[in-house]
Amino acid sequence: MSLNVRVRKTVSRMIGLAIFMVASSGSQAFKTLGLKSGALKSDVATDASSRGDVVKSEGDNVIVLNRLDSESGRWVTYVLEFCDDRLFVVRKVGAFTEGGFVDALYEKVKQYGQPLLDTQDERAFADNDTRVVEFQWEAPLDSVSLIFSTPTGKGNKLVPGVAEKHRDVTVCTSQSDHAR
Repeated sequence: MSLNVRVRKTVSRMIGLAIFMVASSGSQAFKTLGLKSGALKSDVATDASSRGDVVKSEGDNVIVLNRLDSESGRWVTYVLEFCDDRLFVVRKVGAFTEGGFVDALYEKVKQYGQPLLDTQDERAFADNDTRVVEFQWEAPLDSVSLIFSTPTGKGNKLVPGVAEKHRDVTVCTSQSDHAR
């Protein structure tokens, strides 16, 4: 057997072993805010309830969690989306402050580098239009976004907000996350 054939066989075995190790490791795209992508919906709800979170199902594919932040003493809202009963989007929703905007964006740029930028005008419902700016970072297994929104129009009852979103692109390819 020639050296070239032995090298190719060795490389093929190493690639196969690496693929097996990654596939069997149960790797997930994100582990953030105490939540793991790919987790079963029932497990997420049970774990959240046992932590003292207020858990509310919004249809078959969405859970809203309200969690008390022990440092600030404030409730934090998380919107969780599921596809095929597996967690694929975590969105942490909060009120907007100028300092919070700068801090959140600064930390994400430091961690992930320069983001992609997207802007949109959206209509939630009559007379409640919003202007949205999304900073997005892509990775092979997931995407991370900071989404800032502010109401437009005189009769708008909405308040400016910010959301941090983590999306696992490996769990659900047939369904897009549609709600900001």
